[in-house]
Amino acid sequence: MKSNRFNVGDAVAIVAGQCKKCGRGTCLGPAGLVSASVRVNGDTRDKRSLRLSSIKALKKEVDAHDDDEAVALTKAECVSLLEDISHLSDSLNKLQLKVEKTGK
Repeated sequence: MKSNRFNVGDAVAIVAGQCKKCGRGTCLGPAGLVSASVRVNGDTRDKRSLRLSSIKALKKEVDAHDDDEAVALTKAECVSLLEDISHLSDSLNKLQLKVEKTGK
């Protein structure tokens, strides 16, 4: 039997089975001797148990800019940043209207 060769957080390509149409996912850990728990991109379920023969490891992409650091955000942090950007955009639009009114 195959041993589980995927680590938690590894990106995987889904090459067989009903989730093949989604294409990619993230390994969440082992799910028995011949399966792994995978979060499938674009799926309605939080995780699925897929056979090891249905997934392949994706090669990690190496960026040309090594000095850039990768940043991981939680969903709450992302929503907060989007709200801040929206607020700043609204403030900028209001300020622009005030400048146009005083300039006339």
